[in-house]
Amino acid sequence: ERPRIIFLLGYPRSGTSALHFLLGTSANVSTLGDPRQLGPDKEGWHYLGIKEATTKDQRWDGELAWVDWRRLSRIYRQHWNASRPLLLENSPPEIQAPERLVAAFPDHDVRFLLLVRGECTFCVRRGYPDAHGPARRAEGYARVLGRYP
Repeated sequence: ERPRIIFLLGYPRSGTSALHFLLGTSANVSTLGDPRQLGPDKEGWHYLGIKEATTKDQRWDGELAWVDWRRLSRIYRQHWNASRPLLLENSPPEIQAPERLVAAFPDHDVRFLLLVRGECTFCVRRGYPDAHGPARRAEGYARVLGRYP
């Protein structure tokens, strides 16, 4: 049986970090870093230094063509505890490239858990505009659901 990886996919403020934290407390789940830590510092791209090495525009370029997926896979594998039955990861930009995640882990059973929140939750909050408008979010959701129902 191949090890199972679950990627939590969703746009910022969709609840992926909270769900990642809750699932990560299980003895059956391996996450990157300390499973008791909550927030964006826990997300794989931040934890591995990828987030700091890119601009916000690069992280959301639509194709993530700049990502070295082999390196990402290698680094994730080094940090996951493979003795646990579920490997869990949460980095919001990955919603744009589910097919690249599957290709990066050919020896794993890759699954996706897609979190979707209602439009009213993406309203401008404390002057922080929603850079991922409804059309852009719909494209990301369609990409995942169309290929991995």
